[in-house]
Parts: sequence; C-alpha cells; structure tokens
Amino acid sequence: MVAAFDGGQMTSDAGAMLLGATNKQIRLIERFAGCFTDYRVADLVEHTVSPIAIASSIGTNNTYLLWHHTSGYTNIWLLDVNLNYVTSYVIPPIAGWTADGLTINAASNRVQVSWTHITGAYATWEFDPLLTGAVGGPSYGPYPPWSPGPTE
Repeated sequence: MVAAFDGGQMTSDAGAMLLGATNKQIRLIERFAGCFTDYRVADLVEHTVSPIAIASSIGTNNTYLLWHHTSGYTNIWLLDVNLNYVTSYVIPPIAGWTADGLTINAASNRVQVSWTHITGAYATWEFDPLLTGAVGGPSYGPYPPWSPGPTE
C-alpha cells in the first residue's frame, strides 16, 4: 500500500456531497429540523418545520436551507457556522415553477437553486453567499420523454 499527500484529484465540494449522502442515510435534515421548537399555533400552521434541501459551503462555513410555503413562496435561509439564523431571501410564487434543489458552486461559493417547471423545463438561479441578490440562469427543455433528475 502506498499513501500520497500530493493533492492528486481533489474536490472542493466533498463536504456538500458528504452532507447530502449523510442526509439520505440518517435523515439529517429531518433530525436537524427536530432541534427547533415550534411555538406556532398548530391550527394556523401553513407549512412544516422541515426544509426541503440543505447545503453547506466549505469556503464560507455557512449553511443554507431551502423552504417552501403553502402560498407558493420560496425562502432560502443563511445560517452561520454555529447554525444561527443570519438572513434569508424570499422569492414570490413563479407560475408553474418549483424550487427543488440547493447546492453550492464550489468555484464561486455562490448558492445555486434549481427549479423545475410543470412542463419539464429546468433552470438554475445563483445567489451570492450573503443572499443579497439573485442571478437567473438559462432555462432548459422540456425534452420529452426526459425530465430533470435529482439535483443532489
């Protein structure tokens, strides 16, 4: 056996990949959501406490959560290294589109949100690490019988 520490093939997003794989194995997002006490009146709750996606940035040590509201709004939360809420970015409903994935662009540290349309089209938006603005990307498809797959 030979061990080498010369770098070789490396990735800067392995933390996010590991986080996604861990979530699939041990329901990390669900367990993380269980750490929050929900003080809302149960009869008035319109959405659950569990986020639909989580991503972590190696470069900034931030964690991001993607939430959906029953009204159609999408919300991205920024959490600091201690998982304290810092800020969020709210996106109003966009007819036919649903945000369904959250990743970090390892090269730019920008937050990427993937969107799917009821027609099967796919788009990606990028946000700066502090969620102060969004840059829309191109839309692709639809390409029947193909559909966008999981973005994790």
